[in-house]
Amino acid sequence: AVMLDPKPYGLDLARILSSPSPTTRGKITPDMVPLVMLIPGVNPAKLFALRRPKTVDGVVQFVGNDGKARYCLPVDSYVALGANLQAVKAVAARGGKSIQARLSQADKAFIASHDVTLWVDMGKLSAMLARVGRPGKPGAGATVKTNPLDMLTEMTREMKSGLVGLRFAEGGLFIDAAGNFAPDSLLGKALAAYVPGEPRLLDRLPDMPYLLALGVLNAPRAPKELAARQSAGSVMYGPLARLSDEAKAKYRQTATALGEQIQSFQLCLGPKPQGGPGLRLVYVLECNSASTARAQLTELITLARGALQEAGDENAKGSRISVRHEPAAATIAGRKADAITVSVAGAPDKDLALIRALLGEGPIRLLVLEADDNTLVIAAGVTEAFLAKALGVISGRKGRLASRPPVAKALAMLPKKRTAAGIIDVRRLQSLIKSVRKAAGGIPVAVNMTSEVPFAGVISTSGPGVRVSLVLPTETVRDLMRIVSALLSQAQNPPELR
Repeated sequence: AVMLDPKPYGLDLARILSSPSPTTRGKITPDMVPLVMLIPGVNPAKLFALRRPKTVDGVVQFVGNDGKARYCLPVDSYVALGANLQAVKAVAARGGKSIQARLSQADKAFIASHDVTLWVDMGKLSAMLARVGRPGKPGAGATVKTNPLDMLTEMTREMKSGLVGLRFAEGGLFIDAAGNFAPDSLLGKALAAYVPGEPRLLDRLPDMPYLLALGVLNAPRAPKELAARQSAGSVMYGPLARLSDEAKAKYRQTATALGEQIQSFQLCLGPKPQGGPGLRLVYVLECNSASTARAQLTELITLARGALQEAGDENAKGSRISVRHEPAAATIAGRKADAITVSVAGAPDKDLALIRALLGEGPIRLLVLEADDNTLVIAAGVTEAFLAKALGVISGRKGRLASRPPVAKALAMLPKKRTAAGIIDVRRLQSLIKSVRKAAGGIPVAVNMTSEVPFAGVISTSGPGVRVSLVLPTETVRDLMRIVSALLSQAQNPPELR
C-alpha cells in the first residue's frame, strides 16, 4: 500500500489538524484520502467479481461496504485499489520516483525481516507538522522550541528515515519501530553517546507484584542543548505556566542540572498487598551524587508548589491540589527520609472515587531518601517496613524481577543490547481497569486474563539510530482476544437489555 502526499489531492492535513473544532475541521471521507492498495493480480474485474464491478472509461469500479466507490487499475502484476480515483490513476501511471533509492542498507534489512512494514517520508511529515498552527509561544528566556508540536516537528526534521514493522512468529506478535537521525542533530548526538552493552536494567527493583516495571539508561554525554529543550517544555503548559519568568528560568536550570545528575532510573508500579485500593510505586535513580539530586528535587518542589496550589483542576469543577514538603519526616533503616504529601480537595464524588481506585485512600505520601551515596529512592503507597527491607535490594542490585520465568521468557525474545526495558503485567492492568470502571459506575467484563507472560519492550541504539522492539506473547494475546470478544458481546447485549 502507498499513501501519497495528500495535499496535491486536495487533502490538507495541516489545515485539518490546525482547526479548533470538528465543525471547522470538516469530515474526511475515503475518497479524499490518496491511499492505494497494491494487490497481487492482473485482472481487476475477475479479482473483485463478487463485488459485481463495472468498467467506466477503462477503470474497474465497485461499491465498498461503506457505500463509497472503489477504483481499480492494473499495474504490472498487481492491481491498484483505492477510493481516490486520481491517486489510483497516479499509481497505475507509475508516476513519481520509487523510494528504493532512498532506502539505506539498514532500511532494506528492516523491511526484509518483517511481514508488514510502514515507511514514512520524514521530510514530508516534518513539513506538514510545521504548517500546523501552534498555540502559545516560548517563554521569556527560552531559546529552544518548547511547544510539544514544535518539539515533534523538530524531531521529525532531524530524522533521516522512519519505519514501523510487524512480524508474526510462534512466540507472539513482534512490533518494531526504527528511526535514523542526522549524525549532527541533537538527538543523533545523544543516541551516539550511548555505549553498546547488555546492562541489567531491572535489578534495583524490590520483590513486589508489578503492573509496570521500567529501566532506562541516560545518555552519558548527551548534548546540553537537548536537556535544555526538554526542561524548557515543562514550564510552558499546565500549572507551571503560572510561574514568574524568573521562577521559570530557575526551574529550567534546576531541572536540567537534575537530568545531568541521573545516570539511570528504574521504576516499579504495582498493586498494594491483599488487593487494597490504589497502587504503590518504587522509583530508583542512580545519580552522580544522591544528596545533590535530592537537593535539586527539593528545589523543584519548592518552585512548583505555589503554582500547583493555585492552579487546581479546571476539569474537576474547582478541585484544588496542595503539596506539602517535610524534610526528615521519617527515619528508615537509619536514613532520614523527606515526605512529600499531595492532597486533592473539592473534587466531585465521582472523580474522588476514580482517584481512590488509582491512588488509594487519603493524601498521596511520597518518601524520598538516599539508599547510598549514588542512589536516590522515591516511594509511594509502601510501608516504612517494606521500604527498609527494600533498601538492601536496591543498593546491592539484588532485584530478581527480570529472572522470574514469565518475565525472562518475554525479555529473551527481544534484542539483548538495550538502553531501556519495560514490562506490563496485563493481568494486573485488567484488574486496575476493572476497579476504575467499577468506580465510574461501569460493569467490568467477566472474562479474566490468565497468562503471566507480560507484554515487553526494549530500546536499542546504534550510532545515531534508535530501535524500539515490542513483543506481545502468543498466550497473552490469546487471552486479550477473549476479553475483546467479551467486550464486543457486552456492547451488543448490555445488561439493561437482557
